[in-house]
Amino acid sequence: KPRMVNAYIANQSSNTISVINTATNTVIGTLPLPVDSAPEAVAVTSDGTKAYVTNGGTSTLDGYSIFIIDAARNVVTDYITTLDTDTYQYIAVTPDGSQLYCSDITTFDIKVVNTSTKSITATLSFSYETAGVATCPTAAKAYAAIYGGEYIAVIDTVHYTVTSTIPFPGQP
Repeated sequence: KPRMVNAYIANQSSNTISVINTATNTVIGTLPLPVDSAPEAVAVTSDGTKAYVTNGGTSTLDGYSIFIIDAARNVVTDYITTLDTDTYQYIAVTPDGSQLYCSDITTFDIKVVNTSTKSITATLSFSYETAGVATCPTAAKAYAAIYGGEYIAVIDTVHYTVTSTIPFPGQP
């Protein structure tokens, strides 16, 4: 059963992450990030032990990155460098915490990141901008909103392929 008691909110303009206790609805801390960071989205593992934060800024790290937060201590412990100009605006983590699905708004891709090796293991390319992304509780599928394409892509998380699409009139 998930142990998450805190919510993590990205504060892009102040280069910080707010930590909110969900039982009391109070801010219990603020995690500073490197100068010129631009935290955009947060995904928390289902067991509540880690949070992953997309960094849309260049910061003092090796370019764009994903910050890793130890949720028990509420500290940034590490980061994953993307080593390119990828700008991840949306992020989801699989239930077992082994993979991140990152929506790259500059290349119209969904990048799959292995959380153990901290490397990109697959890239799914689309003709339109990728927006929101989510994983299902069984870890068998991920879903990506394709902005401009008016559909949701259903992704097989074992073979990294789009298995079907769900029409979505308007902009998902």
